[in-house]
Amino acid sequence: MLGHRTFLALEGGFLHHDHDRLRYYEALGVSPEIDHEGLRAAYRARIKEFHPDRNKAPEASARFQEVQQAYEVLGDLRSGPGTTPGPGNP
Repeated sequence: MLGHRTFLALEGGFLHHDHDRLRYYEALGVSPEIDHEGLRAAYRARIKEFHPDRNKAPEASARFQEVQQAYEVLGDLRSGPGTTPGPGNP
């Protein structure tokens, strides 16, 4: 049985705990109160910062993947009805 305080949502077949969602906001460097446009701008800035072709630090690739995953989850939550974040609509 899933408790309402333990789990926030069932998204894409994966359970996301409160602390997981907070980590997604941290990966993008934003607060949970951000709107979709702010989230998108933060994603674009972070993805450039950690892209392995631009950042040769050993942890850059892992951070790049974290940012991508964070935006996939949070972007789905922040997008309006009928919109889907993705390659043509980040």
